[in-house]
Amino acid sequence: MKRQFLANIFAIFAILLAVSCTTTDTATSSLVGAADLNKEEAALFYMDEYEKNEDIRLLYNAAYSFIEAEDYVKAMEILNDGITKYPEYLRFYSAKAYVYKVQEDTSNYIDTLTIIHEIVPGDIEYAELLADALNNDGKQDDAIEIAKDILRRDSKNQTAFKILSQKYEFYKMYVKEEKPKAEVDNSEESEKDETKIDETPIEQEIEESPTEVDDSSNNEGQ
Repeated sequence: MKRQFLANIFAIFAILLAVSCTTTDTATSSLVGAADLNKEEAALFYMDEYEKNEDIRLLYNAAYSFIEAEDYVKAMEILNDGITKYPEYLRFYSAKAYVYKVQEDTSNYIDTLTIIHEIVPGDIEYAELLADALNNDGKQDDAIEIAKDILRRDSKNQTAFKILSQKYEFYKMYVKEEKPKAEVDNSEESEKDETKIDETPIEQEIEESPTEVDDSSNNEGQ
């Protein structure tokens, strides 16, 4: 589903959190300050800076850096702490889902996607991930219910068609044949010149890993 996990992720609701304006300049400097450190050093740097200046971006970036260093235990500690302190900050849940996916912890992966789906039920990309995960885990009826809801919002959604077609013959006619991988790769390569690297969506593909926050904006829920 859009690279089977999330491409074009997430036309998401902006979930804004109140972060003191007086801390913004200092926090932004801190975000830039870790650029030359290795991942573990960057994580510790972000945690130190967060203790001085409780900017949510610093806490998230500490978790992100531990994820990149493949220290998932420390990453999860920070993510769980972040969820406790900032329960509406979607990036923490998205990063947790990524870790569970990497660890092949299907049960917790599905549980985390379910929480995300409850927070943003109208977000099709997360719904696709959840439906696909449920379907792959043998929970076809649950997957079908989500797939039906996806189609109500997106009448041409291929993920929904594929799931529904496994039970209902009618939907098979709507499933498009997937391009061979080489053809897809060539197509993406031809588009690179027209795509600006810094325009990737805020919520990054779970399969490809979360994205470090390095902007100076204050839209913390995005």
